[in-house]
Amino acid sequence: RELQRTVQLAVAFLISAKLLNIAVPYMFKLAIDALAQQPGTVETLTAASSVSMLPTTLLLGYGAARVGVSLTNELRNAVFAKIGREAIVDVSQRAFSHLHKLDLRWHLSRRTGSVARAVERGQKGIDFLLRALVFNIVPTAAELAMVCGLLYYSYGAQYAGIALGMVVSYAAFTIGTTQWRTKFRKDMNRADNAASNRLVDSLINFEAVKLFGNEEHETRLYRTELQKYAAAQLYTNQSLGMLNFGQNLIFSTALT
Repeated sequence: RELQRTVQLAVAFLISAKLLNIAVPYMFKLAIDALAQQPGTVETLTAASSVSMLPTTLLLGYGAARVGVSLTNELRNAVFAKIGREAIVDVSQRAFSHLHKLDLRWHLSRRTGSVARAVERGQKGIDFLLRALVFNIVPTAAELAMVCGLLYYSYGAQYAGIALGMVVSYAAFTIGTTQWRTKFRKDMNRADNAASNRLVDSLINFEAVKLFGNEEHETRLYRTELQKYAAAQLYTNQSLGMLNFGQNLIFSTALT
């Protein structure tokens, strides 16, 4: 029950942040329009005797809305942090219990390093996945619908269509490119697991390595695994650069 209340509170902060985020540009627009209707120069407008209460109030409201967006986002993250921590603890405990239930043959294969790295990577991914599902996908779709509706009401179907087309193109390009990049990321993760496994298992069997004088041999094997990881990471970073450029190109084209 406490967890349910925590989720509801986080969602309430999320909705508040989205509404304030939509209100920010409108507050700024209204403030600029009110200032543009004032006679005189900028210097005369800044004088206490000439400043109208309406543009001043709108500017203060604009600043308050921006602060409110930041505040509600931080409060949402603070509230949701407890849920993420509990999920990580629960899944990690289940993984630990499952490892102890595996048979002796599996444990004799000496994959301690790769298993530890996989569990660590899974712990980091749980919090990201929860935030993406709860705070990104559905809320972003709702915000997009509201923004397109406001653009259609204020400026017509053309501007709403441009905004919607940009988001659809952005999402399609991101999904397609990410699926293509997945193979590079998997190769990098496998190489990372192999390097971690080589490091941990070599140190665990330190006595055997010393006894047979295999320090240099183990070092060469570890270096080979690191080189594989570096090569896979290079492809991952290059494909990420391509993804970022494509996203910026779509966004800039729509703005133009």
